[in-house]
Amino acid sequence: MPSSPIPRGARRSLGRTAATLLAATSLASASDTPDITQMEIEQLMQMTVTSVSKKSQKLSDTAAAVYVITQEEIRRSGVTSIPEALRLAPGIQVARIDANKWAITARGFNGHFANKLLVLMDGRSVYTPTFGGVYWESQNTVLDDIDRIEVIRGPGASVWGANAVNGVINIITKSSDKTRGGQINIGGGSEERVFGSVRYGFDLGAETHGRVYFKGLDRDRYRVRDPATPAASDAWDMQRGGFRLDRDSKSGDILTLQGDAYTGTINQVTLLSSPPAPHNLYDIAHISGWNLLGRWKKALALDSDFTLQFYYDHAQRNEGHLSQLDNTLDLDFQHHFAYGERQDIVWGLGYRYIGDQLSTNQHFQWRLDSRNLQLFSGFLQDEFTLLPNALKLTVGSKLEHNDFTGWVVQPSARLSWTPANGHALWGAVSRAVRTPNRIEQDSRFFGLTPLAPFAGGNPTPFPVFFTARGRTEFQAEDLVSFEIGHRFMPTSSFSLDTALFYNVYNRLRSFRGGAPALNGHGYVDQPVYFYNDMRGNTYGAEIAAKWAPLTWWTLEGQYTYLGMDLRSRADRFENSSATEAADPAQQWSLRSGFDLPLNLELDFRLRY
Repeated sequence: MPSSPIPRGARRSLGRTAATLLAATSLASASDTPDITQMEIEQLMQMTVTSVSKKSQKLSDTAAAVYVITQEEIRRSGVTSIPEALRLAPGIQVARIDANKWAITARGFNGHFANKLLVLMDGRSVYTPTFGGVYWESQNTVLDDIDRIEVIRGPGASVWGANAVNGVINIITKSSDKTRGGQINIGGGSEERVFGSVRYGFDLGAETHGRVYFKGLDRDRYRVRDPATPAASDAWDMQRGGFRLDRDSKSGDILTLQGDAYTGTINQVTLLSSPPAPHNLYDIAHISGWNLLGRWKKALALDSDFTLQFYYDHAQRNEGHLSQLDNTLDLDFQHHFAYGERQDIVWGLGYRYIGDQLSTNQHFQWRLDSRNLQLFSGFLQDEFTLLPNALKLTVGSKLEHNDFTGWVVQPSARLSWTPANGHALWGAVSRAVRTPNRIEQDSRFFGLTPLAPFAGGNPTPFPVFFTARGRTEFQAEDLVSFEIGHRFMPTSSFSLDTALFYNVYNRLRSFRGGAPALNGHGYVDQPVYFYNDMRGNTYGAEIAAKWAPLTWWTLEGQYTYLGMDLRSRADRFENSSATEAADPAQQWSLRSGFDLPLNLELDFRLRY
């Protein structure tokens, strides 16, 4: 069921004050990624990121709120899934709804389908067009194969396009030349009954390398939405396999071909509010899919290159209340070059085709069971060096045409200033949009708890059932964002990264009630329509500090504050207060990592 906030039952559980203390010891193992505790903080700030401007930049030079989760942080944290790894980044809200579902976003508007966060796997979008958001249970690649996770808080729409409203997460896996040889991981426990992976990397010549892998997991149930029914379960299992080939020639050509296939079953309890009476559906959902991605990057000169990428993604979900089939084809071209001594330009063109097939039954009905959606896009970004090694201005915009709302323009301007060694100031003004999805324009489904006769404001002798209805007139949501930040590195062993933001939202999703009507099956049908009546502001601060007081000891602290002021027209179905209640106002975490004798590592993390 689509919703902006977390479902009420889950919200009560997730909203309680909670702190988690994790202590883990492990044998130090050989890794292709340098140990974070052996790198000076200054070296970490010089890491290269590519997700902000679709080109390589030093982390310390980016005019955006960026945090990089390294492979070493993932390994030492002891996490077993990508959603858990995202808790390592400041400003990211990660709420676990049950054993197989997560609600993840940045800077507010969290829910099972958090539709303002764009998530990429090696540049391949995993954003679902049906509900908007991400099925996180399907994104379970081998954690050891992840090189880094680049987390951008704030709009990234000027290069990535629509739905990159509150943030962009790009999960980047290692090149296969860094995963040679064999590796076997296996584990188990009371809740995570068994999990493991097998990977083998090989050479196909001096310039070509590859790897194949298989991963599986079987997890016990986490929580039950209906405690009165002990048989209810949300246990799940997944199997996934894939390959990657990389060729880096001396002529400047870098070729990548990679693919994955997965299948799994998910136990879930879904409350269905359809006639003749609301009831729980105890369901075993079957999910499967595969994808294939190819990329060619060619260096034309020292300061010029182009990239051509394609991917095809097939995803299928068969649930008791809905079946979905999505086929996506994406083509993307970009060209990066220097113009003179003070301009660095990136431009590109893109095309995406999505063909879907949705089931119609008594719970979900669709204006069109199948749609073929097309997206055409182009972007241009120019970085001006106003003062060498000190002041840079980046301006750009993305132009898109989608089948829901037509043309969309998403510009941005970013200024970075380095007044002295150890100080970097930046500011940004951006516009981003969130395009409608199928549920908001084409659906009709039963939602909310029905009202019994002569009860709960129902003066009639008939039960009242609520039907949510999409509207073809539903428009794109709009954001104008203002951001400033400061990176402070007084010594090579200490860094402080601060970001402040103020966001102005318009045409946010809301609901209006329509005229009720007596249905021929003996109940009152109360329609609730999708509208764009909500608007408002969010504001906040994000702070991350890293300190290595000794060569064998690393400390890290993070703090996030989020304020929301949302407003909607007067209607009994308006949802601004529920949206505000779904997000924590404050988050903080502390981490302490030790390198001990005998190749032992000890890590503590406290999260609130």
